[in-house]
Amino acid sequence: MKRFAKPISVGLAAIGIIYLLGFLFYSTRFQANSLYAGSDISHLTIERAKEQLELDFENNKVQLLENGNIVGELALGQIYSDFDPAADLETALSEQNAGLWLGGLFNNQPIEGRNLNEVSVDEAKIATVLETIGIDNSNRSETQNASLNYTEETGFTIQEEAVGTQINLAALSQAIIEALSQNEASIELSDYYYQPTVTKEDESIVTKWQQVKSLSDTKITYTMSGQEVTIPAVEIEKWIFFNSNGDAYLDEASVQAYVAELDAQYASLYQPRQFQSTLQGVVTIDPQIYGWTFDYEAETAALISEVYAGEDVKRQPHYKGNIFNNDITQADDIGNTHVEIDLNFQMLYVYIDGEMMLSTQVVTGLPPLMETIPGAWHILYKERDATLEGFNIQVEKEYSTPVEYWIPFDWEGMGMHDAWWQSTFGGNVWTYAGSNGCINIPVDVMPKLFDLVETGMPVIIF
Repeated sequence: MKRFAKPISVGLAAIGIIYLLGFLFYSTRFQANSLYAGSDISHLTIERAKEQLELDFENNKVQLLENGNIVGELALGQIYSDFDPAADLETALSEQNAGLWLGGLFNNQPIEGRNLNEVSVDEAKIATVLETIGIDNSNRSETQNASLNYTEETGFTIQEEAVGTQINLAALSQAIIEALSQNEASIELSDYYYQPTVTKEDESIVTKWQQVKSLSDTKITYTMSGQEVTIPAVEIEKWIFFNSNGDAYLDEASVQAYVAELDAQYASLYQPRQFQSTLQGVVTIDPQIYGWTFDYEAETAALISEVYAGEDVKRQPHYKGNIFNNDITQADDIGNTHVEIDLNFQMLYVYIDGEMMLSTQVVTGLPPLMETIPGAWHILYKERDATLEGFNIQVEKEYSTPVEYWIPFDWEGMGMHDAWWQSTFGGNVWTYAGSNGCINIPVDVMPKLFDLVETGMPVIIF
């Protein structure tokens, strides 16, 4: 037994020395398997543990990817603002039982304190670091919400939502902290693009679009001036506005502006026109009182009503003016029943349904002050045994002349009448014995003319 006593004593002494050395060593150091905030601080003094934590912060990195491509890298050490573990470490070390240092060799010993996701992060630092590696929103496209857009060229269209490349930096910052605390290798930036808050399926968009289409899909076709004119949907959409409740309505001023455009293009009143004359071929006729024009107020109201009704319709516009046959659908509203007066040839013709029923020489207004005014006129009325009164500006005298037949065609005193004082007609008589502007008709012709014409018939003078 004595032979083994000495080695055992030596062994026990050695163990005691090792234990004592371990006790002394771990009195100022953390035991094996000591973890703080995810970092291994085993065998380190408080100062060395703090240095290790700083180093781990610098090495704790996450890659930033955009659409799978690496665009940068960010370390925790670049962004934390205050992480002073001294108090936690001092408390942990003071509470550590150095005599149990051997147990630390076999068990993890997490030290209570803040975790990485509890680190106070300086958002300004995050923004600075991200900007340094080119991740900011200054040159990135904005995310667009869906909207109902309008242009004169295309009318209303739904602009679909579009995800831009601008990043929600607040959400990204939080994701970076979480990734660092969980040792995640990377973050995909596109996951943090701002997302649209309004899509094309949004009720406000769909409801407005349906209102627009219910109005603009109405097919309204005018029949006028020899043409069929269908109002384009894009035109109707120019009239559509929305009130504060989001309800569509037709703007009266916009509708009336369109009526004015139609009037300028298709109505005949106050517009020059082409006329097939008897002796001179096609001539241009000046506008006067014959023809038609849109009744702006009535037609605007009717058009608004038709669009709201939503039924396809063919119609003629409400109009004002004088059309002999009350038919504004024809390209030529003069038609083939009219009186034609040719000033150059001093001739008058009456056509009924395209057939010449009367032809006679006449005398027209005396130049230069009383010439007959050319243009498209119409017969206002017919009168027997009238007295024509007025002032002759050529001789500066009042006149009062009885006639058997009087057919005025303007409200200023021009008309057709028998001229018993004229001894001859046609030729150049008008240049020296012309009228005060009226059309002088031979006495023997006037009764037939009176019987042929009727109120409203066009009188075309050129």
